Amino acid sequence: MEPINRMNTRKIALLAIILAISACTGTPDDNNCSAVLTRDGVPVSRSYGGIHNPYPDAVPAMPSAPKGYKLCYLSHYGRHGSRYIHKEEQYNIIRDVLLAGHNGGWLTEEGESVYERFFKVYPELAGRSGELTAVGQKQHAAIASRMVENFPSLFRKGSKVIVRTTNLERTMLSMNAALNQICQMKQGIDFEIDGSSTEMNYLNPQSSSNPLYSESDMLWRSDRAPWAQPLKEYAMSRIDCRDFASRLFTDVDKAAGCVDLFNLEKQIFYFSIHLMGCPVEQVGFFDLFNESELKELGRIEPAEFYYMKGSYPSELARGDESGESLLTDFIEKTEADLTEGVSARLRFGHDGCMASLWTLMQIPGWYEIASEMEDVWNVWNTEELPMAANIQMVFYRPKKGGEAIFRYMVNEKAWALPLPEVFPSAASESDRYLYRWSDFSAKYRPIAAAAHEIMAGTTFPPVSY
Repeated sequence: MEPINRMNTRKIALLAIILAISACTGTPDDNNCSAVLTRDGVPVSRSYGGIHNPYPDAVPAMPSAPKGYKLCYLSHYGRHGSRYIHKEEQYNIIRDVLLAGHNGGWLTEEGESVYERFFKVYPELAGRSGELTAVGQKQHAAIASRMVENFPSLFRKGSKVIVRTTNLERTMLSMNAALNQICQMKQGIDFEIDGSSTEMNYLNPQSSSNPLYSESDMLWRSDRAPWAQPLKEYAMSRIDCRDFASRLFTDVDKAAGCVDLFNLEKQIFYFSIHLMGCPVEQVGFFDLFNESELKELGRIEPAEFYYMKGSYPSELARGDESGESLLTDFIEKTEADLTEGVSARLRFGHDGCMASLWTLMQIPGWYEIASEMEDVWNVWNTEELPMAANIQMVFYRPKKGGEAIFRYMVNEKAWALPLPEVFPSAASESDRYLYRWSDFSAKYRPIAAAAHEIMAGTTFPPVSY
């Protein structure tokens, strides 16, 4: 395998060594969700997991180029692969109360079983919060393998491929897994790679690296935001956390003195969801939950995403507008790359950035406004944002010359955009969901510019909530 060319960060070389070692590690079947049953005997649905679901193992076959056209360019954005739970304190909440109950003798028989199951896998998880798992590496290697198979003319000797990533370890390892897979399949590609903080303003615009993302924006994403407490109260009204706790503890009041029972139930849920993407044999604690409880718990984070990243109507909410820098990058870099003969541009980032991008692009299912809290789940579906979720804009040119057209693929499935199709009455799958680049640019340049003006021009009062 030839080395990747023009490495712009020393960290990449280290990540290549880490990947080579971790590639030898076996991983469980990370998508066998339906084989697990709830407390009331119902197969666990992927719909409960939302943004925490592993990437699907099976994806549709890539449509071929339309007749008379040839493949010319790929513009990509991919979320990092499956990671360990987001924050270490999520493990600690479960660990501490189970340990106290075990030592104090106030765990039920079922609680003791949960204690044993938890501490069997906890040593493999502790200290790794937020890090990419071996399953996540495998996801990006598989996606990259299909890219090479689907687009061989873009990944051949001498092809120029530009690669950018946010500077977090999990995105850099995701990128590295993809590039190593490509290099195993094709040699002599001219890679231009960067993973510095200078790329963060558009790859992760909802971060402090974006000069237009303010302290008020950060606070809007926190549990101090005005939407956070009403959402918690709504969720608590639909979940009996004391009943759930009684399955674990003989003295629920004593447990409540150690931990917020609602938060405990929520963290056990997230723990179980994340285990599907971790290299452990444990399947989590879905058997503690009734189907109705999983459904309600699975609704919490999509609602949080709607308020933080979506089109929630508030002067303080700029989640959708924050996608303007990524949308602008897609527009400007595509036009430059098509002119300069770049074969592919690969970007590695985060789920929230994709959600804001799709909201700003007015894609059905992402930009509608919920009139009531109960309606959020009817207009906002985060099932399209599993770990390693990705956008692939696949471009074609007429063989006899002319305007570029493209297909917008999400998780390797063609999406409909609010644009006129090139072949509106097409019967062939290869001719469906194709759009003119000029139409995309004409529609979205003004939208991105208007959102930029909002991001640059909004003056917030002093943060007080």
